[in-house]
Amino acid sequence: MTFDPNNYDLSVYIGRFNFASGEWISIRCKDYAPESVNPLRGGRFHHIGTPAYYAASGISTARVELWNNASAPIPETHEVFSFPEGEYKLFDVGQFVDDHPEASGVLDPNSHTDGIRLRTALENISCSGVTFPSTRDDGGINASVWPLDGTPLTSGTFFRPYHRPR
Repeated sequence: MTFDPNNYDLSVYIGRFNFASGEWISIRCKDYAPESVNPLRGGRFHHIGTPAYYAASGISTARVELWNNASAPIPETHEVFSFPEGEYKLFDVGQFVDDHPEASGVLDPNSHTDGIRLRTALENISCSGVTFPSTRDDGGINASVWPLDGTPLTSGTFFRPYHRPR
């Protein structure tokens, strides 16, 4: 059965979410601007050509997401950034899937089809992103945030260099 997010009242899972300063981390390949994602492939909550800014709830979750190891060294090819402090209007994917197990494909790390369908539906109701449980780090949380108008944010306005020791 094909997941159709339009069959659900998605608005009840949207709430205000506060990012604390320096706590939400993104590790990026130095070849990409910090505001971008890999331009050659889609992801869990974006397709090729749409911006999405992913972050994890701490450096260990970010490392597990990328390298399946919470203490993995960060290669010289990568940089660590953090989300700026602020409030975002986000959809709680974890609670949604808990309430609607038939929609669990949204969290499938091997298929992004349902996640992209969900993003499209959320954009139509002015939601600016999602939080979702890490499938690799028990207790870890991830976020994907996107500009509502679909245009990338200006360099330096969304991520900032992470200054804590690695």
